[in-house]
Amino acid sequence: MVAVTSKNRATDLDIEVVDRAAAVVERAGATTVSAVTLHEIVRKLPDGALVQLTDDGASGRLTVEAGRSNFNRATLPKEDLPV
Repeated sequence: MVAVTSKNRATDLDIEVVDRAAAVVERAGATTVSAVTLHEIVRKLPDGALVQLTDDGASGRLTVEAGRSNFNRATLPKEDLPV
């Protein structure tokens, strides 16, 4: 595990947003997930909640865990989106 600053990027193909957040990374990688759905999940968590994201590239799923909450979202390879 390595403590790093994670770079997060979002786009609706007209506007792009780049954000950085402190993170502990166990395995480097990249994927895509619906920003709207992820935002809805995270905004309802209490302040300071520890959020764990686990990407299973083989099944195309992202697991979002925080406390007793557990969500499973569909993903796409980052290569499927424009730069």
